[in-house]
Amino acid sequence: MASYLDRYVQNVNSKSDLQLSSSKPSSPSKINLTPTKRLGSPLKSSPALNNISLNRENSKTNENIYTQSPSRSPLTKSSNLRSPQKIDLSQYSNEDLKYYEFLCRVGEVKRWIEKLIHEELPSEFELSVGDGLRNGVYLAKVTQRINPDLAPNIFPAGDKLQFKHTQNINAFFSLVEHVGVPDSFRFELQDLYNKKNMPQVFETLHILVTIINKKWPGTTPILSNLSGELSFESNDLKRCRKAWPKIRDFKSLGAILPSSPIATNNSPSIHRNGLINDFDNFERTKIVSPQQELLTPKKTFLEPAFTPKAMAPTKLEFKAEELTTPVTLPKTPKLEPQPSLTYKPSSYLPSPTFINHDPSLINNTPRLDYSPIKSSSLSYYSPTISKYLAYDTEFYKRRSQARTEDIEYYKSFNYSPSRYSPVRREKMTEDQYLEQVVGVQSHCRGVNTRFAMYLQNRLLNLFEHEVVHLQALCKGSALRTLMKDDIEAAVKPVDDDVPILPVLQAFLKGPIIRYRLDRLRILALRQEETASLLQARIKGKQKRLKKYQEMADIVASDGPLKLLQSSIRGRLVRRIFKVHVSNESLITLQARLRAVLSTTKIEKVVRSFNLSNIEPVIFLQSFVRSQLIRKSVSQKVSPLSKHGQEIQKMSAFLSGRRARQKMKELQFGNNASLASINVLQGAVRGILVRYTLDLVDDIIEFNNINLFQGCLRGKIIRSSLHGRSQHFIRNERSVVRVQSWIRMFLIKSAYVRLMEYPNPTLWAVRKFTHLLNGSGTIEDTQDKLESCQAALDAENIKKDGLEKDIRKKINTLKVLEDFGLTDGSTESLQHIHIPEARYPCMEKLFYLLQVNPLYWKTMFVHHQSFVEKNVYLSFTTVNQRMGSREKMYFIRFVNEMLLHSIIESNSFDSFLNDHTMFWERLLKDFLQREYSELFNLFRPVLEFLTASTTDFENDPTVIYKQIHGSAVPKSISPIADEQVKNKFIENLRTLWHAVEMVAEIFTRKPQDVPIEIKYICTKIFGYAADKNADDFGSLKAIAKILVGIFVNEYLMNWELYGFETADLKLLNTRVQTLAVSLSTIFEFNNFSGYYEPLNQYSEEIRPHIRGILLNFLLEPDYEQEGDRLIYLDMVSEVPKLEILTEKAHKILQVFKENMYYYSDKDLIRDILKDSGDELNMHKNGRLFLELNPTAYRFLVIDDKMRKLYDQTKRAFVYMTQIEEVDSSLYDLLVSSILPKDEPTFKQFLEDNKAVLKDPMVELLKPLTYFTLKSSTLKKVHELESAGIIRTSDNKLQNMLNDIANTIKNPGYAINYVIQELDVTQNTLEDVCNLNQTLSADLEHLKTSIEQLIRKCQRSKSFAPVSKGTLGNLKSAVKMVHHREGIELQGLKYKWSTRQLYEKGVIISIAGEKLAEQTVKVFGSSGPKFPDIVFRISTSDGAKFGIQLVDKRKGPEKKHVESVDSFTFTDLLNTQVGTKKNKWTLLNSKVVFNTSKLLTLVITTFYK
Repeated sequence: MASYLDRYVQNVNSKSDLQLSSSKPSSPSKINLTPTKRLGSPLKSSPALNNISLNRENSKTNENIYTQSPSRSPLTKSSNLRSPQKIDLSQYSNEDLKYYEFLCRVGEVKRWIEKLIHEELPSEFELSVGDGLRNGVYLAKVTQRINPDLAPNIFPAGDKLQFKHTQNINAFFSLVEHVGVPDSFRFELQDLYNKKNMPQVFETLHILVTIINKKWPGTTPILSNLSGELSFESNDLKRCRKAWPKIRDFKSLGAILPSSPIATNNSPSIHRNGLINDFDNFERTKIVSPQQELLTPKKTFLEPAFTPKAMAPTKLEFKAEELTTPVTLPKTPKLEPQPSLTYKPSSYLPSPTFINHDPSLINNTPRLDYSPIKSSSLSYYSPTISKYLAYDTEFYKRRSQARTEDIEYYKSFNYSPSRYSPVRREKMTEDQYLEQVVGVQSHCRGVNTRFAMYLQNRLLNLFEHEVVHLQALCKGSALRTLMKDDIEAAVKPVDDDVPILPVLQAFLKGPIIRYRLDRLRILALRQEETASLLQARIKGKQKRLKKYQEMADIVASDGPLKLLQSSIRGRLVRRIFKVHVSNESLITLQARLRAVLSTTKIEKVVRSFNLSNIEPVIFLQSFVRSQLIRKSVSQKVSPLSKHGQEIQKMSAFLSGRRARQKMKELQFGNNASLASINVLQGAVRGILVRYTLDLVDDIIEFNNINLFQGCLRGKIIRSSLHGRSQHFIRNERSVVRVQSWIRMFLIKSAYVRLMEYPNPTLWAVRKFTHLLNGSGTIEDTQDKLESCQAALDAENIKKDGLEKDIRKKINTLKVLEDFGLTDGSTESLQHIHIPEARYPCMEKLFYLLQVNPLYWKTMFVHHQSFVEKNVYLSFTTVNQRMGSREKMYFIRFVNEMLLHSIIESNSFDSFLNDHTMFWERLLKDFLQREYSELFNLFRPVLEFLTASTTDFENDPTVIYKQIHGSAVPKSISPIADEQVKNKFIENLRTLWHAVEMVAEIFTRKPQDVPIEIKYICTKIFGYAADKNADDFGSLKAIAKILVGIFVNEYLMNWELYGFETADLKLLNTRVQTLAVSLSTIFEFNNFSGYYEPLNQYSEEIRPHIRGILLNFLLEPDYEQEGDRLIYLDMVSEVPKLEILTEKAHKILQVFKENMYYYSDKDLIRDILKDSGDELNMHKNGRLFLELNPTAYRFLVIDDKMRKLYDQTKRAFVYMTQIEEVDSSLYDLLVSSILPKDEPTFKQFLEDNKAVLKDPMVELLKPLTYFTLKSSTLKKVHELESAGIIRTSDNKLQNMLNDIANTIKNPGYAINYVIQELDVTQNTLEDVCNLNQTLSADLEHLKTSIEQLIRKCQRSKSFAPVSKGTLGNLKSAVKMVHHREGIELQGLKYKWSTRQLYEKGVIISIAGEKLAEQTVKVFGSSGPKFPDIVFRISTSDGAKFGIQLVDKRKGPEKKHVESVDSFTFTDLLNTQVGTKKNKWTLLNSKVVFNTSKLLTLVITTFYK
């Protein structure tokens, strides 16, 4: 960026580089021809000139001899050439000023050549735009002048450009080669010969002159900086701009002295044979020793008082008898020592001059560290050249300067590590180096071959007609020679009536000639009337011309003839009268005679015009006036006599045009007979056509022409085939080499397309599909995987049941412990840890919502707002960040929504341009919540944007108003103002510096970018490829993630991250500008408007932007890790989730209401159906869920589709080797089967025996290509019905990409399934072991509970209590009266209804009102209970009996005595897990509270 902006600064600030005069030239041509008077340097008194001495001597040739130090930076201008009349460059615009500088460079080269060859060249404009240099004559003369051996002959210019003129240009190329001009500065032949790039020609000449003056000083003139001394018309600049719209800016090299000693006048500087006879003999500059430390030179910004700002501190030595005097500049940084140099007199050396530079140019330009363009500022290198200068230090530039001096110079420099490219940190191995060299050599061979073919093509185009004519003659001669005998042999034996060949030719030519004559006659008949009229007009024209000529002859002799006649008459009259009269009488007589004659003439004229009624005076006036008019006309016409030919041509043209118009009127006018003529013409034409057809048929039948034509065609074809076979045999090796080259080129092209493009073409993939033959299938492994997954599902179901039973037993122990029945004997069971499963349905539901994004995606289709509000809650705990597991599951859901958005978009471009999609908001919310600390990466950028020196304003009008405080005057352009210009460039630099700061984050800190962002970049890159997006489309998709989401989230929402600033509106504006610029650069778009100067650098760094974007793509390991995460959940600690109860209830309720959207076989429907109790829970507080991985089921349909997809892919691999279809897999699928395809398929199976072992091929019955293609078509339809592929979107491009990826890594798919099988087997083993442990724990718990209960039962006696005397007496009475009823065995206790009700044991009795309040006369007597007695008894403490006895008599007795039973274990289980609070016993008459009943039993019987 620095080099480009510096060049831009040069363009807009060129006028500040010159000391301009206020006077303007009156004529550019006069100023260009004015000799320049060079003045001394104005800096003689400056302390900086202590290292410069000027010695001037006067010689006969008025040569100036100078000696000065060469230690000047290439950035220093020495063009302070003053003339009496300087050019005011302010008259030019910025664009015109660039072309003015270019024409000045042309003028410098023109003056140099004129001085060298002593000839005058055309003008600068003619050289740059015209054809002045195209023939290469001047360049060849320059070559011959420098070294005659390089250009012994010069092809003269001539009237037109010829191909032989390229010899002159090639001679100049030999000079360029011998001098040693670098390849990057050389122009090519078509640049000059075809005027493809004339600026490059002059740039080459500049470099050539510089190198010659450096290596062989004094031999040729040096360039003079003519900026400000030449003047050009604005029209010339406009025409130059039109000819070269993209001219390259290179500054003048004028007056840059060579860096090697200059020969003195005493030494012979010019050889009589040439200026340079030995190019290997030149004086080399002394280089410092490698042991001496050399520092990398840096730009030094000097004080304004020191004019040559880039003058480097050097040691200067004035060489006189090897005497040196060191002089050092003061107050300058230490730079590398320069060699000792001496300058001697030269006839071409001018006086040293310097120029002041504008301090505004010396600014610290922001630099992009990873940029390959690190050339010096104010460099004259063009952008095309600068992009090859990929150095990060000054080493490469210094090394190129010392290329011709000393190879040991390189040892004093070391490579510095690059920071912007990870690849360049690594040392290049020998193999990599050889690969690079071979690649460069192949490119060079290709360029040379194409150029040679181009030249041959151009040569053939020049002689196209001659070559074609020669080929026709040769072919005709060869055919006549070969066919002579064959025709005679073929024609004669056919039939005796067949004429010989000459007669046959005559018969063939006759109808053709007659047809042409008839056609001409018909045309003549059609135009007969027009032709007659034309002939009549031409004859009339000829007669009129003849008469006009005769009349002209008469008019020419009329005046002299009349004068002669009058003279004769006068003589005759004087002889007759012989009267002597006085002069006065004679004059009077003559006057009267003249009057009579005039009157007579007037009367004749009047009579001729029939003007007797007009007064004579008026007529006389008109006559005189007409004479005057004729005289004036004759005076005006007489100068036109010089242009007689042109006037005649014009007259002929007008006459012809008038004649043609009349002919058209006659031909296309309203002629009544035209319709009948057309009818007649049509009838005649029809008759002639029918006659011709009949005649042709007769000739063909008579002469057996069909047989003859067949013989001729066969002979020609056989001859052609024979010639081709002979040519092949003669050039067999060459043909084979060419074919191998073509194959190699095609294979290379296909390989590049396959390896480097995200969506390769079918043509490229077909070249390599044979590599997959016999590579193996995944079917056997897939079958094993399916069986393992089915077993794993079964084990998970078993695990879930075991955990339920264990939780139930643990709760039973807790109940026993609460009642004090354990006595501390359960401490040995504390090692059992299983999830509590307080909310089993929710725990299973939320686990499925996390691991399977399809559930949320399906709900998003029908309830978008609900998903947007609640989806994030299912992955993260309240007020906490996600863990790595949750992040992985969440980003997979974002990926699923991303794919949904791409599918729903009309096109991929519309998807890229849409910034309101749900997945984008979700991803930004994810960054804001989970990676808020990454805002610190962008804090320096925002601090730079809030700085007072930062300004992104790009409108010159606004900048002008900011600087001057007023509006722009209408008479000027705001950008023409110097301050506005500088401010505008500074703003461009500032904006680019902000862009660089963001790019630094991606370049230096890619590890800080979240891996989830990289995962989304990888997935969207693949989706773009599947959508048939080009390379830039895929990269734009990555830029949409990195810039549009990642960068913009932190830059746009800076307020959310605690960043503060005083001017909120200003920062938002700058952030918006920066965001647009970043999107433009990273999405490979172009700037527009005032930011357009940034496009050039933006285009140059596009390869590096591409590398940055591709650097964020992940390997498949991350996605495989996400797939293994489900298996890990099954054997590791259960994941937990904390969520608000209200939100959890809402999610459960909405999913239950919409569960019909899911398949009937989906497990989520069973979970939602069993969630009724959890919907009735309270909605306050939070829920702590332990998610249950056993809810996950491996879908058999997924495994089936994977197998089906793999079979389809293999079928396409085989089909690409049978049919030659290069468009798409869909076209291959639906294409018709040709007859040759079946044999090709059989041969394919014979050549690839491994394909026959493919299970898919084994199932083909019969084994034909038709069967293979039909089955593949069915599989594609099945995959499309399942939603796996969509043929309407991309013509199966995603499957083609998958095939290409399989070619790149053939074992990936198989290895992936094998790895998944290995993980599944390990997980299955772990789950089985875990289930065994759970089973053992369950058995242990059961045994412990049974032991505890038995222990309690053994500790108590349940024998019935012995009755007393009264009791026995009551029993006897009941037996006598048969009223003993049902008797319970064992220990029994009795309670009344009131007692059990007050204890809470009884809830209700059917038909009874318990605790009813009765009111009597004297007040309430309290609650009333029926006289019903309950007895509970047991004989072993395990099983209990309960008896209801209604003591009431008469009609009040409602219940019959009844007995029921229950076990202690059943009663205990009602308090475990999902508690059962009510029991109905005794024929469903009595409802008991299970908890109170258990308490009554334990306290009564066990304690």
